[in-house]
Amino acid sequence: MPRNYADIIGRNADRLIKKYEHIPTIISAVTLVIGIFVCAIPVIVDHMKRANV
Repeated sequence: MPRNYADIIGRNADRLIKKYEHIPTIISAVTLVIGIFVCAIPVIVDHMKRANV
């Protein structure tokens, strides 16, 4: 039995951290993929324009 509210909050925080610890990794991966596509699209468009000329 927890002695005070700090123990309860600490246990709940630990549980939430364990439950959602993979979320920042997913956000980072998605951001990286979007960034790569944003950088690659102008290169691809330029390549396609040069290929048609």
